[in-house]
Amino acid sequence: MKFNINMWLRKDRISEDGRAPIYCKINYKGQIASISTNVRVAPEEWNSKGYGRITSSGELSQIHNTVLHNMRAKLERIYNALISFGKLVSSKIVKDIYQGNRKVHYKLVEIVEEFIQYREDQGLAYNTLKNSRNALRHLFNYLEKVNNKNLQADDIDRCFGDDFLLYLKKDCEVSHNTAVKLVKLIQAALDYGFKRDYIETNPLKSFEAKMRNEIKPIDFVDDQDMERLKQAEFEDKRHERVRDIFYFQCRTGLSYCDLKAFQSEAHVKFAKQGPFIQQQRQKSSTYSVVPLMPEAITILEKYEYKLPIISNQKYNKYLKEVADLCDIRMSLSSHIGRKTFATWLFNNEVNAVSVMKALGHSDLKTTLRHYAEILPKKVIEDFRQAFGLM
Repeated sequence: MKFNINMWLRKDRISEDGRAPIYCKINYKGQIASISTNVRVAPEEWNSKGYGRITSSGELSQIHNTVLHNMRAKLERIYNALISFGKLVSSKIVKDIYQGNRKVHYKLVEIVEEFIQYREDQGLAYNTLKNSRNALRHLFNYLEKVNNKNLQADDIDRCFGDDFLLYLKKDCEVSHNTAVKLVKLIQAALDYGFKRDYIETNPLKSFEAKMRNEIKPIDFVDDQDMERLKQAEFEDKRHERVRDIFYFQCRTGLSYCDLKAFQSEAHVKFAKQGPFIQQQRQKSSTYSVVPLMPEAITILEKYEYKLPIISNQKYNKYLKEVADLCDIRMSLSSHIGRKTFATWLFNNEVNAVSVMKALGHSDLKTTLRHYAEILPKKVIEDFRQAFGLM
């Protein structure tokens, strides 16, 4: 075994009270290093199977077993970190780091990279991971600008967050709120590093920057462009399939990851009022309920209820080609389909709570802030109707 940790009882050192000390043995490629756990136990209360544990009942035994477990877990974290960051590894180095006799310095970018990998392993949503990688890219560029690409995480000063924020806003022309989110992602990465003993403290723990109440126009496909999409004929079947999937998004509000997970057998339900989609969202685990409109049903029937989903990268790339072919001036993306669906509902007098449920949101504020685009035509019609001017 390449790396192994075991607890063993030193029966050759039984004291007058009949108890023997428990030692932790680190084995890496046959190299052995031992550490005292400062826990003593009677030989008959020790089970050497597995990692080793105390078998007697009682609160003190539970505490001691917890001490042994935590010690083993910390040693494993140290080993995994050394391997992950390509550092020199030996049983003695692991022991020295555990005892505080050796300090391993980790680069800031190393910790951020591992944090992003951890998020990927957690299966977070595509856009969340995309934002994480975007933060890493900006961080690389910033460190290169300040001529400190190998900045050690321990050497970060408390001004780093403010300086990085200013760089994002001034040099990269990133909006204030987006810049704050990017810095907070680095802050979260350092917190991840702190919990794994890569750094002694999180130097960005005190970073605070309030989000501003920025209201941006919501991008969506209007009725005229929707008709262009619907009537368009393509020579390439690839463009036709992408158009159909996007149109399906515009009439169901499903995000890309939910489209990818969509299975008609599991997610299409039937009621007296008609068929509907009930699906647990990949991003938030909340459920969306979307009545299937005739146009959406037509697309499902066209593909025999098995949507021809491609990778998100290719999908967004081909969407831009579809936009050009249909003479649509805006840059289409999968998320615009979701916003188009919400805008369509709001402007056809669908209740805001129903829109929230259809989108699978758990908070109405999110729906109203990021998806509720009321068209001028709708506002004028509401006023005229309210004052009897129709």
